[in-house]
Amino acid sequence: MLSVSIDTLFIWGEFNMQRNDKCYCGSDIKYKKCHFLLESKLKNLNTYKTSKPLPHEIHHSFRDAKHYEICLAEGIDGCTEKITNAHTVPRSSSLKAISKDGHLYTFNSDDYLGFHNSKGKTTVSKIGIRTASTFSGFCSIHDNSLFQSLEKKEFVTSDEQMFMLFYRAFSMELYKKLATKRAYPLMLRQVLAIEDFLHFCDCKQRYESMIKGVNQALKICGDLHAELNTAIKAKKYDRIRYYSIRIEDKLPILGVGAFAPLYSLYGEQIQDIFEATYIEYLNLSCLIDRDGNSWINYTWLDELNSKSKKFVSDIQKLPNDEQVRISLNLLLNRIENVYMSIDFWDNLNEFDKIKVIETFNRSLDESQKLSTTYTLEKYFPIQNIRVVEKRSNIF
Repeated sequence: MLSVSIDTLFIWGEFNMQRNDKCYCGSDIKYKKCHFLLESKLKNLNTYKTSKPLPHEIHHSFRDAKHYEICLAEGIDGCTEKITNAHTVPRSSSLKAISKDGHLYTFNSDDYLGFHNSKGKTTVSKIGIRTASTFSGFCSIHDNSLFQSLEKKEFVTSDEQMFMLFYRAFSMELYKKLATKRAYPLMLRQVLAIEDFLHFCDCKQRYESMIKGVNQALKICGDLHAELNTAIKAKKYDRIRYYSIRIEDKLPILGVGAFAPLYSLYGEQIQDIFEATYIEYLNLSCLIDRDGNSWINYTWLDELNSKSKKFVSDIQKLPNDEQVRISLNLLLNRIENVYMSIDFWDNLNEFDKIKVIETFNRSLDESQKLSTTYTLEKYFPIQNIRVVEKRSNIF
């Protein structure tokens, strides 16, 4: 695992790395097949010949460094070397349903150039449905075979469907952590040379904390993902637990992701990510089925004294419309993989647009607590929410 002081980043360029040496980033991959390729691109841009790399150079190098091709289902029968761009939000039923001319709006959480220009705030831009919600974390065979129950069958909240919702979201989170670990060393070598960036985000302390957190999370996530692969190979989906809310008509916001619930809905700490040797993850998804109904789904793995069960049970006790608003609040605050309807966003006034972006940028609060009185009603104008069905296998 990567373990390095930020101060050493200033002198990496002085290391006489040989092409066949293990890469300095800690990936266990040879230097020539890891950061050597990325650094070569930057040298062609004369990045290292200036004392202050330009924002667009950092943006492109960070984007290239985070493009990490791997099949996370390796070990399950039938893996191929061809890596595909796997959708996490179903394209045919969900993304297409709220798109306009093949496009949606999304938050640019990985856009360093936009992040830099907006002084540390995420912005919104259009994205095509072919690339929306994709990541290069599965080979073409596994992407087609593992998720057939979600992509090609009616959504009936079967154990297999709910397990695969959790698995795909958790795989994306693991992929993002692997890609982040690979990208940060190169990113930091450039970012730390930009004085104005350091001024508004205190880069040194923040990124040291990120590297520590990523390494710790990778160990926990890697072990859990191996367990999931074993369960899929044996077709054992009985550990999955879920709570699903079906809403009549299409919600204008969709997304899929996984997060670790650290606090209950009422502010009680339920797990400590820095002290625990095992962290529970909760999947949250908002999707649209073939009949045009929206589904908000919570999925998690059954555990003794489950933290996720506690978190979801608090949500179940709320009135129906409040459950939907709290869920969408969580989607904006905890999940980066979020998409909005073109018509919905274009019809918002400027005040509401600012409020939505602020909600995404706020990431709840520093303690990650969520108040039940804090709903989307004030700043996310969704009306006529009609919950028609709720399903669960919580025992």
